[in-house]
Amino acid sequence: MRRIVWILGIILSFTGLVHSFSAPGSLINVPGAVFPTKGTTELGTFVDYSSQRDKFIQSQIYFKTAITDRIGYSFRTPFNNDQRLGDIRHGIAANILNLNVQKQYTHSFNVGIDNIGWNESNATTEPIFDAFAMYTLTPHESPFKFHFGAAHDISVLNDTKISPLAGFEYHFRWGDLTFEYDSNAVNWGVRVFQPEDHYAFYMAFVKDYQDDSDSLVRLGFSFLDNTGSGVTTDHSVMSDSDSPEKGSVEEDLSTPGTEALYHIQKGMEYYYDGQLVQAAVEYELVTEAMPTYSLGHERLGSIYFDLKQLEKAKKHWKKAYILRPSKALKNYLEQIK
Repeated sequence: MRRIVWILGIILSFTGLVHSFSAPGSLINVPGAVFPTKGTTELGTFVDYSSQRDKFIQSQIYFKTAITDRIGYSFRTPFNNDQRLGDIRHGIAANILNLNVQKQYTHSFNVGIDNIGWNESNATTEPIFDAFAMYTLTPHESPFKFHFGAAHDISVLNDTKISPLAGFEYHFRWGDLTFEYDSNAVNWGVRVFQPEDHYAFYMAFVKDYQDDSDSLVRLGFSFLDNTGSGVTTDHSVMSDSDSPEKGSVEEDLSTPGTEALYHIQKGMEYYYDGQLVQAAVEYELVTEAMPTYSLGHERLGSIYFDLKQLEKAKKHWKKAYILRPSKALKNYLEQIK
């Protein structure tokens, strides 16, 4: 089934019908510093519609993947009347530091090179950054993320300069709302994603980088795959071992109160969004509020397993096994002895 999805994604991409991100961890035009987990891959396409010219003026195909939890790679290629498929631009980004401060904030730092192979003769509706450095602040108790940084712009419009960058995201249960300043204009976009179904839709409103009097609408579609992460399917947070037994705590989640339910929901949202550090923080709060909640410890153990923190994974899986023994948990524990 997955092979069919990928083939369909490639076919849709080549049609040039519909944008998401240009580089690992990016907003619209602005890069970000938060990385997805190892193995997370996205394949998509977008189209720019010009309100002044009343036509579609640019489309691109893009691919991005997290080679490790710290290194990301991307490429994109235009596909329209003026630029043919094959003019590929490559990008590499590295997450150099994540600081988790008092379980309240995560500070992420990212550097990268992008647009390797860009042809100066090609027209562009977006800034062309060949190097960037970004900082992202993620408050754990807030749906916001804040991004600040600078990039080296090599577009013809700017004749090479250092550009200040800024942006923020607001995370909903169903997606993200993004605002950014790309050194030329303020852009904003909405992304709706369904990680369980492996697809995302994207819409953004941006200014044409060559003509800021022209407003562009970007529409995009992509396929997502995070099955290459460090946790095997058996260790997935939503594995079959999550199935509650009759009378278990899972059937009576309302008893601890709305705070625990809130952290359970946020933890799952972060997990499916590939933000495992934040997911671990949320599930630590769940297990603190509900120390006898077996499923909370099991999921937290799976998250720590994906983060390669095996001692913590073993600790929480052992607690889960004591509270509610299962064959799956026993297998988990045997694998990390």
